[in-house]
Amino acid sequence: MNGDRCPDCDRSEFPDARIIVLTTYAGDALCKRAMKAGAQAYILKGNVRKDLLDTIRAVRAGKKILHAEVAAELATHCCR
Repeated sequence: MNGDRCPDCDRSEFPDARIIVLTTYAGDALCKRAMKAGAQAYILKGNVRKDLLDTIRAVRAGKKILHAEVAAELATHCCR
């Protein structure tokens, strides 16, 4: 699925599904939309080898995960 459509997902068929957004976009707008829509994680493709397995495990354990670069973008734009 194209990442910009994720926030529009209909989760009625699988309400317990856990969503991990895997993207090249580090900006905060799409991240906020995805997390509000129910995504549990937002990670960047550039770090997929390093982060994906740990992210899957963390999401399965009920945690929410943001890539550090994305978290920095969010902090920069929401705390002005």
